[in-house]
Amino acid sequence: MYMDEKTGLPVVIEDKCTACNACVKACPKDIIELWPVGRKSQRIYVACKNEEKSGVARQECSVACTGCAKCLEECKYDAILVENNLAIIDFEKCTLCAKCVIVCDSENIKADNVPAKTLDKLIERQRKKLEKEKEEKEKKRQAARSEKTAEASVTKSEKDAI
Repeated sequence: MYMDEKTGLPVVIEDKCTACNACVKACPKDIIELWPVGRKSQRIYVACKNEEKSGVARQECSVACTGCAKCLEECKYDAILVENNLAIIDFEKCTLCAKCVIVCDSENIKADNVPAKTLDKLIERQRKKLEKEKEEKEKKRQAARSEKTAEASVTKSEKDAI
């Protein structure tokens, strides 16, 4: 095990890990946990377990969860819970679809050994979804403006008639 200088998080050298749980018990900040390995050694996990609110948590951990719950909304398998400003993955329910990884703005949810092709497809779908949402919001704004303009012209017509 070593500390990643970029994230400030411990990194387990998996080839040497025996899953004895000693590091989990010894961790003074309770940030280490054992994750089950999925098919083809794929794994989805929360990289930072800091439960502080986002600003404070970010000072301690660059990938701290903001508690936004986008991952919770995206997961169709009820495999994610957000509690104390932290996403928690239920590994029994997780299907490794990686949709939570894509929507996580803080990059706190990570995927190991998930094919890049799979992640690229998900990123493209998410981009299209966001574009569509943006277009729908713009249409609603335009409709609201048109409605206000119509109301204003009716009011002006009524005044002119008087």
